[in-house]
Amino acid sequence: NQKIFTSFSVGNSAPNRFDLINNPNPKSERLYNTEIQYLFSSNKFLISTGLYYMDYRNQLVPTGELNDVGAGIRTNVDKSYRLGLEVNSKINFDPIIWSFNLNISDNKINSFDEYIDNWETGEQEVINHKKTTIAFSPSLIASSSIDWQIFKTKKRSWSLNFDSKYVSRQFLDNTNNEDRELPGYTAHDLTFSINSKRLKI
Repeated sequence: NQKIFTSFSVGNSAPNRFDLINNPNPKSERLYNTEIQYLFSSNKFLISTGLYYMDYRNQLVPTGELNDVGAGIRTNVDKSYRLGLEVNSKINFDPIIWSFNLNISDNKINSFDEYIDNWETGEQEVINHKKTTIAFSPSLIASSSIDWQIFKTKKRSWSLNFDSKYVSRQFLDNTNNEDRELPGYTAHDLTFSINSKRLKI
């Protein structure tokens, strides 16, 4: 009922059609991915924890800009990474099952150049950012799900489900500018369902 898993892999990804349209010379991405995972399971309890490090070369990251048809524009950055911890768990309190998922991550670009148009000089100013957060990369995502089977017979069952999710703040571009920030949010969903089997005649 216990497992330990480790892996190291290398992946490559070519620029997509939108990258080729918006960027004259996009480079292909390369990823060095390292993972360590531990799993414990029993009849009533399951937990899986994983530590990962994703080391990128020439990662294509969103700039926060949109092209003329509304597609996101991406650009290559020399070096970037995602370092994180994932936790998945499930507890069976029959007739209630509780599931919980957590992802904590640090998503950074070592060096990013921001280009700003200067309308007075007609030139572009370049601002270099060090150790900046990758756009649209929240550092914390957590979710919880409670499933309660209120009662069950051969012909019918009633169940109640309550889902909650939290996503921390994220940035619209790679500059860590708080004026271009999406605040964190929490969402809840409550569902009541009835399942009924039709009688065979």
